[in-house]
Amino acid sequence: MPTVERRTAQYHRLPVTSINQSVHRRYVRPNLNHLSLGCYVLRMVRGRRNPSYYGLPERMRRARRRQDLGMVATSKATGKSTSSVFLIERRVNLPRINTIERFAATLGVSPSWLAYGEGPEDAVQVESSVGGLGQRLEATRKERGLSRQALGIASGLTGQTVANIEVKGMMPRVDTVEMLARVLGVTAGWLGFGRWNQGISGPKHRTSVAEER
Repeated sequence: MPTVERRTAQYHRLPVTSINQSVHRRYVRPNLNHLSLGCYVLRMVRGRRNPSYYGLPERMRRARRRQDLGMVATSKATGKSTSSVFLIERRVNLPRINTIERFAATLGVSPSWLAYGEGPEDAVQVESSVGGLGQRLEATRKERGLSRQALGIASGLTGQTVANIEVKGMMPRVDTVEMLARVLGVTAGWLGFGRWNQGISGPKHRTSVAEER
């Protein structure tokens, strides 16, 4: 059985002890003085492709400016705290996929494009689809012949995380969805939002991993 890489690139936090020390990162929002500021950098292995979710901050900024919306206005429009957009665009926080769906609806863009750059930018979803994540995950996992524990280990997560998504309806972060999708051989946009199943990640190829085993 071929070995499967257990971890993918993720954000790693670097502490920032004061506003002055973070000037070079352009943390200039005065309303966040009460927060413990930090930033996340992407630890990469040379020659490895960046995760798709890494472009989320720039895509959100681009969509927001097209709508002529400020950070606070965008956050309020989605019912989130006023600092939500700031923390995402500055790579401090990674949002959960249901939060991405709400931001996408506010900004008039596709959630799979916003999170992962997949599909047309303007393919706005009329109805929510994140609720079907657990079913898509479980069905694809079983077609691959993988247990929850095996999928969790191969994704760099845990079997309990997989169970929480499938059974309890937990909404994972965008990086978690992409890590699972990579092991399962489907696109993150399809797994998270049920859309843009492209190339070898399409439904007709879902048994490929199991066949290799």
